[in-house]
Amino acid sequence: MRTTILLIAAGSTIPVAFSVSRISFGSVWWSRPRSLRAHNHLFVAYADIGLTIALCTFASPLLALHGATTFAVVGAYVAHFVRFRVVIAHLVFSSAVIVALAARAVYDGHPIGMVLYFALVSLVASNGIVLMLSAYSTAFKSTMQTQLDWANTDALTGALNRRGFTVAADGIVAATPPVAVMMLDVDRFKQINDAYGHSVGDAILSRLAARVQELAGPDAVVGRLGGDEFAIALRAAPGAVCTLLHAIQETPIDVLSGSPVTVSIGAVIYREWPMLSHEYRDLLEQATALADEALLMAKNAGRNTHTIIDPDHVAEAAPERHIAPIDSLRSRRRPIHPPSTHGHGRHS
Repeated sequence: MRTTILLIAAGSTIPVAFSVSRISFGSVWWSRPRSLRAHNHLFVAYADIGLTIALCTFASPLLALHGATTFAVVGAYVAHFVRFRVVIAHLVFSSAVIVALAARAVYDGHPIGMVLYFALVSLVASNGIVLMLSAYSTAFKSTMQTQLDWANTDALTGALNRRGFTVAADGIVAATPPVAVMMLDVDRFKQINDAYGHSVGDAILSRLAARVQELAGPDAVVGRLGGDEFAIALRAAPGAVCTLLHAIQETPIDVLSGSPVTVSIGAVIYREWPMLSHEYRDLLEQATALADEALLMAKNAGRNTHTIIDPDHVAEAAPERHIAPIDSLRSRRRPIHPPSTHGHGRHS
């Protein structure tokens, strides 16, 4: 009977091992996706119960106590891949099994000192490995998250840098429309740096990033792509995008006393799923290229304005200053794909 139970338990490990081997352990450890939680919990329950059944087949309870140290193997998985309450459940279950095996050994007449020794070794081995690896895993993940945040964050403004923006915005652009991507930069930023110094320029960029993030909201992705150029990606209807554009331009950056700093903005709005042009690798690259072209149009229209490219192939430019109501827009037709390269560059 014992042999049959052991053979069944051993045979069941083959399909389980095959199933577990197909899991991407790196992604499970890092994000613990909800879709795999039940799978992980079932595996831990299978391992704990299966090991307990195998230990109960041992003729010698002292040998079973010694074998209970293999709970540490299950504990190594538990420490990295399941939630805290499952860790606690595993610790309670394995400890209860070890205590029960020790009680059985005492009942069978084995010396109490020897039983306590085997039980203590099993408890320390099976539970200690879980506690140590859990602490290490949590600390290591926290350190990696900090390093990742630093690698994807602009040190000056606290906004995402180009790499971080690309990673975060890619998911937004690929989401269900409507979505929008905006590019904006500070008007005549080079002249401001030359006249007032880079410390003033840095203060302008920091305040602009904070203001844009506040106005765009927590669900928007805001990044500094370089210099004085920022990008925004968000899921929003065209009306909400226009409201955001107006809000950014109607709130001047008051760093230079008596001389409000203005910005120009280019935006592309996708009301429906866009067609990806063969010139671009993905939708985000296409959207940022279009928003950048719209920004160039806003600069050429006199700065302190914005241009919107919409999926109906219409570009709208608002030439009014941010201190005046923007309620009349001049429109012109243009293709949705980026135009050919112009000979002139962007003026800051």
